[in-house]
Amino acid sequence: MIFVAFLKKHYEKLILGIFLLIFIGLLVHLGNLVRTNKELSVAEEKNKVPLRANYEKVAKNMRAADALKNYLQWNPRKGVQNGKNAAEYSGDFIIPAPLTVCPICRKAIPVLDFKTPTSDGQYHCSLRGHVLTPPMEMVIEDKGKDTDKDGLPDDYEVAYRKLGYRFDVNDPSDASLDFDNDLFTNLEEYLCDTDPLNPRVEPSKKVPGGKYQGRLPYHVLLNCTEVTRRAYTFEVRSINKESVTLRIFEMRKDSTGRTARRPRNQTLRVGANFRSLDENMKILRIENRKSDKAVLNNYVLIVKDLFSGDEIVAEKLKKVYSPFARATLGFREDKFVPVQVKEGDTVELGNSIRGKDVYKVAKIDADKNTVELKDASGKSVTVGSVMSIVKLVAEKKSEKEAQKQQGPKESRRIRK
Repeated sequence: MIFVAFLKKHYEKLILGIFLLIFIGLLVHLGNLVRTNKELSVAEEKNKVPLRANYEKVAKNMRAADALKNYLQWNPRKGVQNGKNAAEYSGDFIIPAPLTVCPICRKAIPVLDFKTPTSDGQYHCSLRGHVLTPPMEMVIEDKGKDTDKDGLPDDYEVAYRKLGYRFDVNDPSDASLDFDNDLFTNLEEYLCDTDPLNPRVEPSKKVPGGKYQGRLPYHVLLNCTEVTRRAYTFEVRSINKESVTLRIFEMRKDSTGRTARRPRNQTLRVGANFRSLDENMKILRIENRKSDKAVLNNYVLIVKDLFSGDEIVAEKLKKVYSPFARATLGFREDKFVPVQVKEGDTVELGNSIRGKDVYKVAKIDADKNTVELKDASGKSVTVGSVMSIVKLVAEKKSEKEAQKQQGPKESRRIRK
């Protein structure tokens, strides 16, 4: 009874004493742990045996990034990347951190230690600071590497950049430029093996890419937009061996005062000139083309177009056409006006700076819509509805891609 009465009177003091004893015990235990840890550290440092990090135990109470940060005792990036934590080594314990083995201390270290140099330019072990040597790796590198994907290989651009021209392996816009102003882009000149810095045709010139001519002939930039035969506005109404009656057109005002194209009949003799709208013509002669089987006379009119110089045959009550087909040629140049040519005409392209290419129109094919030209050497070239440069560039591009797939390549060892 006395003990129970004592407890009732002093139970608060007893509980406080128990908690005090527990607290003192914990402090003693913590002191033992600290002393033991120091002894282990000194012993292992003496024997050069690194501590074994207990990742599994720590992982139960903290994230992977915090765990790695706590156990990465040596921080070579301190002061260089201050505040950078180990989150770049790992993201979640569900996905293990990318670790590897240090070849010196044989402990697990982040793979990034082999890839990220420190402020001294070397690679270090995150645990002990050992200098690491990245493993050697074989890399196959294509000589035709194209960093900016503009179609111009890096070695090609570098070769011309050394000459002081604005080729840049990181700028794709230089492929569409024309440094020598010869109307061919740098990409077209590379594909066609011509010199992007020379606007003249010089087949023997040697430049960084090998043997090149200055530029391609200008006929590859020509196209034939259309082939036509001119239809004249006058018509033969009646004809005999001495005179002819023509139906011509004039621009006259009607009763309302409006100007319109109006027909008029006119009788003329050989040697007379006449005009029908914008056509200036001269009557040269009247011929009788009666055949042996013909019963009646078959007179035809021979007239001359005073503008073109063409001689034209006009028959009674038939539409009059020019005997020569004319082709309209277009040229890839901003200020070029399409020109109409006929067989025998001369076409001159270029200027004194680029050099002039002169062609003669040899044949116009109205059925195929093509024009055959002959250059100064007599070589024949055909101009179609599409510029030849388009087809030529496509063929050269296919050849270059085929060569790139087959080689040449070079092998070199790098550290990665």
